[in-house]
Amino acid sequence: MKEINIGKMNKKIYICTPRTTQDDMGQDIMTYEKGKRIWATVKSVRGGEYYDALKLSPEVSYIIYTRYRKDIHPDTILMYHGKKLEVKHVDDIEEEQVMLEIQCTEYKKKGADHGWIGI
Repeated sequence: MKEINIGKMNKKIYICTPRTTQDDMGQDIMTYEKGKRIWATVKSVRGGEYYDALKLSPEVSYIIYTRYRKDIHPDTILMYHGKKLEVKHVDDIEEEQVMLEIQCTEYKKKGADHGWIGI
């Protein structure tokens, strides 16, 4: 088994809960509220850019290490320092249900409202 350094898990991240609200016109809007807090190690891996509807959007990838949890899976939204991180891949390190390696992506769009509630 790989040795775990709990002291490096010194960053707070939150598992966000999706919530559907309605705007003034009665249309459903997906928002997220801060949920469970977990301690983790967060590493920024790389930045990049992609084209979204002919607009250039920057992208930053993260790898997060935390204790094993069953409630984190692809398409989960995490929050780290007010940033919306979309989980792309979750790996149970060495299949021992002790540690998770979570690969996330933060999309930065100019003027984008993240839809956070209670933050």
